[in-house]
Amino acid sequence: MQDITIYEKFYHYQGLGLPTDNITDKEVKHRLTSLSFVTKKHMDTEAQLADLLSYGLKLEYKIRRKLIKLASLDNYEKMIRKQARKKLYKIFQSVTDKKKLKYKNFQSLTILP
Repeated sequence: MQDITIYEKFYHYQGLGLPTDNITDKEVKHRLTSLSFVTKKHMDTEAQLADLLSYGLKLEYKIRRKLIKLASLDNYEKMIRKQARKKLYKIFQSVTDKKKLKYKNFQSLTILP
């Protein structure tokens, strides 16, 4: 059911755009060309990278929550954590103020209770 809803929204935005944000259907098509669902059994490179980086994010989570200390990580764990941190969403100084207002709510790593 969730997959169908995602497909419906995808095609809705491709057909109509996002009028509330003044984004035309052509702009959506320019940025979003396809939608696919990846499963672990396909052994896709992207899924394997996501799994690898998720381990680094898990380490970051534990450090932020003070469940482990940075000094306790071995070299491999430090490297994986460092790479995962590099992939976290950042707002660059060159971004316009209008975009900063939209982007300020993006959170690449959120700690939930």
